[in-house]
Amino acid sequence: MTPAPTPSAAPQPSATPTATPTVKPTVKPTATPTVKPTATPTVKPTATPTVKPTATPTVKPTATPTVKPTATPTAKPTATPTVKPTATPTVKPTATPTVKPTATPTVKPTATPTVKPTATPTAKPTATPTVKPTATPTVKPTATPTAKPTATPTVKPTATPTVKPTATPTVKPTATPTVKPTATPSGNAGQNVNLNGKKAFTIAGYQLALGLTRDEVNTVLGSLKTDVKRTAKSPQGFDVIAFRAGGNDTDKSFDEKYSTYILIYLKDDIVVGISGNASSMNFDGTVSYGTSAATLVSNGWVDVDWYKTTAGNAAAYSKDVDNATIIAFADAYGDDKVYSIQIFNNAYSIADMTKCRETTLPMNYSADVLTEMETETFEILNAYLVNTGVRAVDDKALRKNTKVSNVARAYSKELADEGCIDAANVGRNPELSKAALENAGLSFNNWGERIMIGNMDAIGFANSVIESNDARNTLISANYAICGIGASVYTESAGKAVYYPNMVIDFVDRVSAL
Repeated sequence: MTPAPTPSAAPQPSATPTATPTVKPTVKPTATPTVKPTATPTVKPTATPTVKPTATPTVKPTATPTVKPTATPTAKPTATPTVKPTATPTVKPTATPTVKPTATPTVKPTATPTVKPTATPTAKPTATPTVKPTATPTVKPTATPTAKPTATPTVKPTATPTVKPTATPTVKPTATPTVKPTATPSGNAGQNVNLNGKKAFTIAGYQLALGLTRDEVNTVLGSLKTDVKRTAKSPQGFDVIAFRAGGNDTDKSFDEKYSTYILIYLKDDIVVGISGNASSMNFDGTVSYGTSAATLVSNGWVDVDWYKTTAGNAAAYSKDVDNATIIAFADAYGDDKVYSIQIFNNAYSIADMTKCRETTLPMNYSADVLTEMETETFEILNAYLVNTGVRAVDDKALRKNTKVSNVARAYSKELADEGCIDAANVGRNPELSKAALENAGLSFNNWGERIMIGNMDAIGFANSVIESNDARNTLISANYAICGIGASVYTESAGKAVYYPNMVIDFVDRVSAL
């Protein structure tokens, strides 16, 4: 099998979740909350409330029954003011006060306190105001009708107001908050940035470009928890951001979770490569998803010689545009149209980015790199299956199973340990692969296995599956629903190290315990 291209990419989510759900209490206090009494006591506050406690509240009676509070406010009663206590004290907070006062609170409740703030409160008693106190009346009348505050006035502001506002509102949300969080968890939705003349690679609405910074990429992709977003290392030594839009979204179908897949390669926090897999993508008007191979050829694109089908036909085409090298992958055994696009800075050659035995880059196939390569290959293949719809089943995407992957990984390591460098010589008897799966404790009816050797990274391995007639037929077969992927590498160290990565993909129709 032939080697393949390197991944890169970065998409943006469409859904914009709310930041952190906020529970708004039913009753919001204003800056100076005032409670208007109902029919029984009609008390309308004046510009300065009748009872406005200062550091030392004082009520000075006049010769005529007049209650003068502080220096500013004056409450003038009508011709015959009578201060009669009511059954309900003037200031009586409920068990859970609806109104939270500010530093200088004025609270005059009614039978059912209703907070209706006015711009300028005015306290004017009616023709015959009646205020009946409880056992401990708020205002004690003296022999002369004078409202004297007791030694400890009923309304006496302290350093902490009578009704203390807390960080948590008086009206606390119940177990089910008034404002329920939506299906989209917290995080920021992606937002495109100014490309400043850079050529745009737009993938499902995410507008990316070579030369963007890491911070700009993160702004474009966002940080929604409904998306899958990983950072890793590529075999070529680049930093990689792997992004699958909606990959964690429980409101999306299984297929939708794989429909948009982007790989972005960075060197010193600057984008040097992008790989896009989505049914809506376009690079600078030059090539799009669904562009036919014939159109590419007529527009001067050339085929990449080591991306050939097993029949020897072209399956990938390249073109340079300004500082970018573009590779467009066509489904040669399908409709022969573009299903995947890769761009990278043309300071790197195609061989550097895609061909193990010719690259000048310092390659790295650590255990972490190999594991990430397995995952990326699986995600690229599923994006292909979902967007092209070539599998004749309801769920186009395959599931990945850990036990099946362990079987694939064990055989991949065996091939590397034996120094295998040619996929044509490593196929194993189907009964042996069946026995390996059964020995892992699996029960199934149908099984299959495909092996590739010599591709550089996930982009190369995934496209090699699609370029091979037999491997593609296994991939799109309705006989399978589950797969497992294992990768290893054989290193030939005579002189300059040459790497021969391999990948084993095992397929089964179902997984159940024996």
